[in-house]
Amino acid sequence: MIWFTADTHFGHKNIIKYCDRPFDSIENMDQTIIGAINNNVQPNDILWHLGDFCFAPRKKYYDVVKFYRYRIICKNVGLIFGNHDRSTIRELFCWSHKRHRLTIDNVSFVLHHKWFGASEKNHTESIYLHGHSHGKCEDWLDQIIPNRKSLDVGVDNAHRLLGEYRPFSLQEIFQIVENRQCLITT
Repeated sequence: MIWFTADTHFGHKNIIKYCDRPFDSIENMDQTIIGAINNNVQPNDILWHLGDFCFAPRKKYYDVVKFYRYRIICKNVGLIFGNHDRSTIRELFCWSHKRHRLTIDNVSFVLHHKWFGASEKNHTESIYLHGHSHGKCEDWLDQIIPNRKSLDVGVDNAHRLLGEYRPFSLQEIFQIVENRQCLITT
């Protein structure tokens, strides 16, 4: 299976407050998110992380990212660099890109940390997966582009849509996008 996530912000104390995450500590947040990843994503699956993997002081950054990366049981993890990620961690992931286009089941996907779909018309031509907005732009985007083919795959939006801080499966993404298309045609 193929999975997508973003904005885990492992080790980031202030993200709990900024995103109103229901955790009383970094340890509780990190354990919950890693547990949810490992409960869903199997070792031989593919997991794409679309940025803001971890937050740590510059001198400890590589070691902290390595600590969190290897707590995830999935062997095939790709990274799309977010605004909190540094290129020094590239080797800890199977693939790493600033932006990436891929095709799955004859469907084109654009993977990016931030949503730029309107400027590139990716909301109609490809499925545009991103993070960065922590689910806060989804309602607004539904209003201005009701049939869009983009989705914030970050853990905060997963909690909002799926009830858990976990990755989205490829099938869930197809279903969400298809439901938007059905709403327009009815």
